[in-house]
Formats: sequence, C-alpha cells, structure tokens
Amino acid sequence: MLLPRIRSFAPLAALLLACDATPTPRAVAHSSSADAETPALTEMAAKPDAKAASEEGAVLKSAGDGRPKSLAKADAATLQETRAQLLAALNEGRAHVKAGRHDEGIEKFEALLKIDPHHRAALSELGWAEFKAGRHDVARAHTLRALSLAEEPGQRGMLQYNLGRVAEARSQPSVALAHYEQSLALRANKTVEARRDALREQLASSGAEAPASVPGATSGPGLAIMKAGLVDLDAVCEYAAKESMCYGELCEKSATMASAPGFAMIEVGESQLSCWHPAVRVDGGWTLFEHALMGQHGSEVDEDVDDLRGRVITSPSGQVMIYDFKEHVYERDWDYAELEARGDDELPGEDSTDAEGLVFCHVTDGAPACSPRLYRRWRFLDSDGGNKREYSATLALSGGALTVSEVVTAGALEPAAPGPGAGPPWRLPSGPYPLATLSRPGAR
Repeated sequence: MLLPRIRSFAPLAALLLACDATPTPRAVAHSSSADAETPALTEMAAKPDAKAASEEGAVLKSAGDGRPKSLAKADAATLQETRAQLLAALNEGRAHVKAGRHDEGIEKFEALLKIDPHHRAALSELGWAEFKAGRHDVARAHTLRALSLAEEPGQRGMLQYNLGRVAEARSQPSVALAHYEQSLALRANKTVEARRDALREQLASSGAEAPASVPGATSGPGLAIMKAGLVDLDAVCEYAAKESMCYGELCEKSATMASAPGFAMIEVGESQLSCWHPAVRVDGGWTLFEHALMGQHGSEVDEDVDDLRGRVITSPSGQVMIYDFKEHVYERDWDYAELEARGDDELPGEDSTDAEGLVFCHVTDGAPACSPRLYRRWRFLDSDGGNKREYSATLALSGGALTVSEVVTAGALEPAAPGPGAGPPWRLPSGPYPLATLSRPGAR
C-alpha cells in the first residue's frame, strides 16, 4: 500500500488575514476583494468581555488556486462524441469484468470517470471490479462514492451489500454485518440474508459483539466518526488517506491555531479528487470525522471548494471551531438512459450550483462532534434557466445554539430541518438549533 504523502500547512495563526506571510502549497493567497466577504456568524455572549469575537479568517483554501471554475463549452457534435466515449467505456468495462479480465475492466471504468467523476454506475462497477481484483481499500472508496450518489433504495441496497463483501475481505466481520443489515433494510434479498446469517453465527461463536440490526436508524445528524484515539496529526493523516472516500496518496494537514490547538482540517485525495475531513483532539487523542467538503474534476464535472477559512469562537459551552466555505458544482448529468439515447434532444445541458455556508466542530463533556454543511446561501440553475432554486439565510451563534433567521427561498425548494427523512447538507428553516442537535455523530 502506498503510504500517504503528508504535507503540513504553516500554522494557521500565520495565515490570518492581517498577516503577509507567504503561504505554503494549497494554502494560497487570499481571495480577491470581490470574493473575500466572510458571511456573518457572530457570538452574542452575555458578558461583554467573554472573548466573543472569532480569531479572524485563517485561510485554508482560497479562490486563487489556479483551477478554472467552469466546464469546457461543448456543441452538439462534441456532446455526441462524449456520449459515445462514455457508453463505449462502460460497456467495454462490463464485458471485461464479466470475462474475468478485471484489470482491463478497471482501466475502462477509470477512463470514464476521468470524464465524468459523478457517474454512479461507473463508480459502482469500478468498485466491484476492484473487489474482484483484490484491491479492497480502493474498492471501498469507489463504492462509497457510488453510494453517496445513489438515490433509489434498490441501488443503495446493492451498494451496501458490495460494501459488506469488501469489509469481509478486509477482515472486518462486524462492519460487514452492519452493511448487510442496512442492505436488507432497503430491500429483501436472499443472497444478502444468507451472508448476514452466516456472519451472525460467526460473530456469536467468537464472542464478538454484533451491531444493531439497522445501524444508523437512530444516529445523529452530524458527521460520522471515522476513528478515535489517533495519537497525532500524522496518524490522522495516514488513517484518512487509507479510509477516506477520496482514497489517495496525498494528505495535507493544517496545523492548529494557537488559540484552538485541538482542531484541524485534513485534505485527502489526489489531483482530480479531494475530501476535507475535520479532526478534533480530546484527552484520548485525535478523532477523525467523515469528510465535510469535496472536490471532483473531469471534463463533464467541475466540483470544488472555492474558499475555506477557519476561525474559533469562545462560547459559554467552550470553544467552537467554525469553517466558513464557498463551493460550486457545475456538471452535465450523464446518467445511463442519456448515454443510450439518440438525438440532440437528449443531450444534457450544464447545471450549476453555487453555495456558501459553514461546518462547525466542538467538544461537549469530553465528546467531540462536527456538523455537516449548513448553508447560508445556495443557488441551483439548469442550462436553460427553467429550473431555478435558491435559498438564503442569516446564521448566528449564541450561547450554544445556532439561530437561523431571514430565510428566503425561490423555486421548488423547501428548507429542511434535522429529522426523519431529512439528511444533510441542510438549508435550515428559521429557528434556534442547539449545537448538539446539528452535530451529534452519525453512523458510518
């Protein structure tokens, strides 16, 4: 296995907006003045001297990193050619895998994903081919990416089963059983039932503790904990590089702010794919969380974090680390039906989403927790402008709660609050939300 190539940012305190220090790689120059406004999130403490203000604007990533924020323009002939390339790669990859030529199939699926990294079917097929080829770590990462894009219960159930098979191959029977239980909660399947029952017997005979029947059914809305008790940020980086959805040899870790040494942000991946994972230190060591933000790039997808800034607020309940972000997703959505279609009428246009918001992390009674993305602005527009949806709100932190106000929506969009059937990231309705409500760790 490739060990992660670890690069450390200079201490965040050296990147404060008031400083002129030369940034290290990826912690680049500040955003332009037109893009540098940090949305308001204020601590309204009862006591005027309660250190309510944040340590301003440590830049983790800014809009000046050199990658264009757009898709390449394409006429109908170019799109027809792209569709032919995608369909050929998908069909050829499937044929190779069916014939047992897993390496050749993997090459075809990888070629497709360089064009469209959001292609769920290719991610699913690639993960299965890598599993059959014995590449279990990267198989897990690609299957998790496919799961993050799947919406239909049947698709999600299949991918949970695939993750169970991968977990068994990685000698993680309890993890595998959890995936099989989740798969069966989504759809009945005799094959999955048989593997689940066999694992239950295996765990019972070994005295190991079996997980709940449906993990995550009562879990919290916050980011899931990947690993606790890591000794230092190097260990965090090494674990994240292997276990992140953005599995890769690159790991960059931010040093901690002088006033908040127990918080950090880890970036994992490679040139076309990045995941940003928060980490929090408590008495037992560092706790690594699932990714909060993501970037993916291909000729048909441009998804990235445009600006990421860390600041700490001291509240009555303790320190709260806030990551203000801006992100975008521009893509042409090539699902399988469109690949098989014929004629210019079925060619996808460009959809665009631009958003900004925050992720926060904190420690309560020794337990670390991080929220998912919480939006203050979100805007979606399709290629012809016929489908436009928008959300905006003011977010304010006061005494252990996030207050959402001045909510405005447009188009077919309703704000969603934590609760059954509602998942992150969130465009919250107006109201107060205790930090614990938004950040209680979820299930992996």
